[in-house]
Amino acid sequence: MTADDWPDDVKILSPGAVALESWLPPAWSNIDEAVAWCTREAEQIPFASLAPQTLVWKLAARVALACTGHDGQAFAAADIPALYEQFVQELQAFPARPVPYLPQATEPELLTDAKVRLITGFSGSGKTAWAAHAAEHCPEPITYFDVAALTAEAVAGSLARELAARHLDAARRTELARGAGIDVLRAVHRHLADKPVAVVLDNVHRLNASDLRQLVDALPSARLVLLGQPRPDQTTLAAHLGINPETLAGV
Repeated sequence: MTADDWPDDVKILSPGAVALESWLPPAWSNIDEAVAWCTREAEQIPFASLAPQTLVWKLAARVALACTGHDGQAFAAADIPALYEQFVQELQAFPARPVPYLPQATEPELLTDAKVRLITGFSGSGKTAWAAHAAEHCPEPITYFDVAALTAEAVAGSLARELAARHLDAARRTELARGAGIDVLRAVHRHLADKPVAVVLDNVHRLNASDLRQLVDALPSARLVLLGQPRPDQTTLAAHLGINPETLAGV
């Protein structure tokens, strides 16, 4: 490499060397290290329907096939998102309300000028039915999202997917930054900051106060209606959010 006839545009990287360009991967010591690094990168793909390691091996197979010369040896940038198998579509809708629906005596409005509201009631008090009924008569589109079937770690990314599916076109979805679920949720919010967005989050008592505050902080311009059962830290949570809880008594 120090010879006079060594090409100026050819560089060799060895393990431990600093990459010449930030977009280049490091020089790995072995295949296992390469797969581990690529898998960590694949975890950052927003809305991917493939497991990160599955995506890595799929792309490795495509590269191996290209190395044989079969069907060309180039990958067009426009074709890459399809290889990721990103999956963005609406996953949730308000549950069907009882028919006939009997309004409660002291039902609040679903949407007000408040940015964040906490509506509490014991199981069976009709919180979800009230929200579904009120949404039918609301002039604004409302996104319903139930956290009950999700782990706390999956909520932010799943909510980002739901909002992106409802409010962003395909071009804007592909522009979303890479990152963990909460980072993608913040990125979706930046695209939504100039339009009215209302979200009903159901069963929020299943999230701890820290996770719930993180979701609220990631959507500062959205109007959020939080539905859940009474919780021991409800007063502290309400104080952190700067709100007064409201109650559905179920009668």
